[in-house]
Amino acid sequence: MGIKVNSIEQPLNLDQPDNKIMLAIYLAVPEVENDKISIRTTEGSRRANKEGCWTSTAPIGYKNQRTSEGKASLVKSEKSELVKEAFEYITKGFPADEVRRIMHKKGLNISKSRFHLLIKNPVYNGKVKVPAYKNEDEYYAEGLHDAIVSDQLFNRVQDILKGRKRSKKKWSTKNENLPLRGHILCSKCGRILTGSASTGRWGGKYYYYHCRLGCKERFKVDQAHDMLDDFLSKCTIDKGISDLYYDIVSERYGNNKQVRSTKMNRINKEIKELKEIISRAEDNLFEGKIGIATFEKGKVKYLKKITDLEFDHSELKNHGLNFMTQIKTALKIFENLKNLYNNASWEGKQMLMGSIFTEKIIFEKNRCRTLLNMF
Repeated sequence: MGIKVNSIEQPLNLDQPDNKIMLAIYLAVPEVENDKISIRTTEGSRRANKEGCWTSTAPIGYKNQRTSEGKASLVKSEKSELVKEAFEYITKGFPADEVRRIMHKKGLNISKSRFHLLIKNPVYNGKVKVPAYKNEDEYYAEGLHDAIVSDQLFNRVQDILKGRKRSKKKWSTKNENLPLRGHILCSKCGRILTGSASTGRWGGKYYYYHCRLGCKERFKVDQAHDMLDDFLSKCTIDKGISDLYYDIVSERYGNNKQVRSTKMNRINKEIKELKEIISRAEDNLFEGKIGIATFEKGKVKYLKKITDLEFDHSELKNHGLNFMTQIKTALKIFENLKNLYNNASWEGKQMLMGSIFTEKIIFEKNRCRTLLNMF
């Protein structure tokens, strides 16, 4: 096309072969400078991310704002509560697309693809992504901004999205007249009995426990409850026996105090050693012996071990403080089990049934039994 490239400030005579070397230098220098600027920008942005700064446009639910120290960060916007509500809907079993439509009606206007990215974005959990660079792996640093959702809520949503935990809508089966619904097996087919009310000739309600499969297994509620009352009466223990049992357990439990104390001391020692490991790792990080990614991975690993050990220590400590109190409470329950059950709320009756029977119960021949035992 007859076009030639030349320098305005220092024009070259391109008819001379040696000047082509200078031309190549003129063309390469700006490219090198652009590469250097790009590297400085990337390293600067990554350094800011490590410190918890947010260096790009704020996501939905936040807006850009600098801290009092002048660092780039985020603050919650007026849509932050809608974002939190979207996460909560996911845990209740609503599909993501349905949640998006619900939130759209409430003012959270977002496309389908962007919504799926939103509910997976750790920024809402208070984290900032630090991209992989050179020999350093990608990881998430604690952000300077406040989280919109808790760790527990965010992790539950991720489990649901990845299929590790299916969350279904729970429909209430609560009915004060049917406290045993879900606890009785059909003696004919082995299925769990349901319960419902029939309307009598004069409009009255009559409640029954019955099978769903037409086995004709059917009990009046009062009949079933009387059989259960008879069983609970047999489970009641005399106060004298209760006091004797408490004294025996109290005497034998005292022998385990030394063992428990030894375990607690060992756990304290392990926690101290793990904290020292983290402290030495911090020194190595400051001296440049290890990278930030290696340090963060190790720190997370050891902090989890420390948390588990602290939980075990707390359990041992509380076990010693509360064990005999729990034994005494349990014995009081068995001293008056029948009245306690009959006076309990629907939730209380459900809890007692689940505690007393490890299996479902069967009503047969005017008796209450499990699959293995007859009462």
